[in-house]
Amino acid sequence: MGRSDQTAKVIYQGLLDRLTDAYNAGDFLAFQQHIRLPHEITTPDESFVIQTVDEMKKVFQRHLDYSKQIGMNIYHRRCLEAQFLEGCCIKGTHVSRLMRDAVQLTPPFEVECMMHRIEGQWLLSSAFNRAKRNSSVRHALRAVQQQGSEQPDKGTNSPTAKET
Repeated sequence: MGRSDQTAKVIYQGLLDRLTDAYNAGDFLAFQQHIRLPHEITTPDESFVIQTVDEMKKVFQRHLDYSKQIGMNIYHRRCLEAQFLEGCCIKGTHVSRLMRDAVQLTPPFEVECMMHRIEGQWLLSSAFNRAKRNSSVRHALRAVQQQGSEQPDKGTNSPTAKET
């Protein structure tokens, strides 16, 4: 196909940077424009599917709240590898670090993501978060899931049966 893994890494890291900048700024509108719905987030224990913009906004805000709670002021993500797949997809892996200044708050963890090119734009479509312990995204997803179970169930906040 003529597309190199290096090009895939540049695209992958670029999307990570835009997402991280939006997250660090607390700018949900900038963040959401880089996410495809439905969006699946998998942890070692569970899998969640975010179906709506409202659900995504709640996860985003809960993730910000948790980050503030633990004193995180630097969210760092660096692409380790990425490759083009059949069609308009990139599969990549990056390492995430949650830090307060120069101090790591949690052990670094890897995340494997899928990106799809839709209408000329690369969008993050799924993430497998390999953090084995309490991760900020896991706290955010569980909080939104619990909130969803307190309201009439629309079938959009419950974990899927998939476990990776």
